[in-house]
Amino acid sequence: MVLAAKRLAFVDTETTGLDPARDRVIEIGVVTVDSGRAEEWTTLINPRTTRARASRLLHELDPERARSLPRFGEVADSLRQRLEGALFIAHNARFDYTFLRAEFERAGIHFEADVLCSVMLSRKLYGRDARHDLGSLVERHGLDSDVRHRALPDARALYALWRTFERDHGRERLENAIGDLRAAPVLPARLDTALIDRLPEKPGVYVLHGDGKALHVGWAANLRLQLTNRFRLDRISGKALALAGAIEDITWSEARGNMGAQLQRAVLAKSVLPSSARARVGDTLSWTVRCQGNPALALVSLDREASPVEPVFGAFPTARKARNALARLADRHGLCRTLLGIPAADSEPCTACLPEAVTDGNRTRDRLKHLTRAYVALLPWKIEPWPYRGPVAVRERDDLHVLENWRYLGTGRDMTDAASMLSGRRPPFDREIYSILVAKLPRIARRRLLPLSRPVAPELEPA
Repeated sequence: MVLAAKRLAFVDTETTGLDPARDRVIEIGVVTVDSGRAEEWTTLINPRTTRARASRLLHELDPERARSLPRFGEVADSLRQRLEGALFIAHNARFDYTFLRAEFERAGIHFEADVLCSVMLSRKLYGRDARHDLGSLVERHGLDSDVRHRALPDARALYALWRTFERDHGRERLENAIGDLRAAPVLPARLDTALIDRLPEKPGVYVLHGDGKALHVGWAANLRLQLTNRFRLDRISGKALALAGAIEDITWSEARGNMGAQLQRAVLAKSVLPSSARARVGDTLSWTVRCQGNPALALVSLDREASPVEPVFGAFPTARKARNALARLADRHGLCRTLLGIPAADSEPCTACLPEAVTDGNRTRDRLKHLTRAYVALLPWKIEPWPYRGPVAVRERDDLHVLENWRYLGTGRDMTDAASMLSGRRPPFDREIYSILVAKLPRIARRRLLPLSRPVAPELEPA
């Protein structure tokens, strides 16, 4: 990139909060520089919100002007034209860029830009300095900026800071530093920049932390590549947008392969993320079809010791959730509610599927049709039978993953570890573990599968 031939856009935004998924932009300031000529643009935005930061800024305006402020969609085209093709430069660029991308998406406009973070550029050029927030840089470099935390004055301060960088280091070094930064991820402002370099290029599970708690648990085939791509602004997702501002730390654990990483992630998420930890009121429940029964479906436990012999459908933490899901399925496919045992309050029961319609074990033709339709509708929920005679271990390099009846019992290194896991407490059925195993086990080479036997409990001697 030749900076002399590149348009520059120094951008600052003021927002109603820190979460781009919920909060809104309330002020934008842009200084565009093209061939040495600078042009300024700014606007206040009416976010139509009562959030505190918006109220404080808009309180400075008289009520009539506040009501007349444009929505973001009304200025989106003008702003996009100013930013299009320019190098987007902002202090803590992830914050401003992700907020503007979120606003453009709400306005139905796709927006992407080449992005440069002036915080990271300052750290690279002045590595010995301790503080790189805009206020500290303005004071350290003696820049003229009397107004802070307003969009256009801060954008002007960024442009003045840029000219200082050029004066102190020259264009060639500045271009080299920018090239290095643009090839790297733009990390959240509160995250230690050295963390990415310490990440191993191996499979594993990672936890993103912020505000004293775990925010997200993920797995990766390559931890460094996965997290580098996660923090690249050109690949950021809507979910990542909401997390970006809060991330302060990353912890990780290596795995020997992708299967181990996925299984570890499923277990770890339920121990550190309250939203992922299912409150277990009782057994995990599933529907089974009783052809001769009324109703024709019954709930059974998936947490019993033996694998169900009859086909079972779905996995639900409570009976209420199981019945609600079945009711939605019945509505979607037009199933007979009388047959399923969930009669609708606003319709007559189906006479063919009432218990008294059954005589000497014979079923009417209509009931058989209803039963067949229900079975076909349930098939996407089917829990596959365990494909082995008993527990197995899957070898993944030096690891042995011990599995039984769709349960993940743990990972060890040898058969002694496997025997210890089999003698321990059996975990409950887990839908995420099931999904991982049902996808991976059919593709496992036979030589990697080791049949296991559960230890036989010693018989108790009579007293």
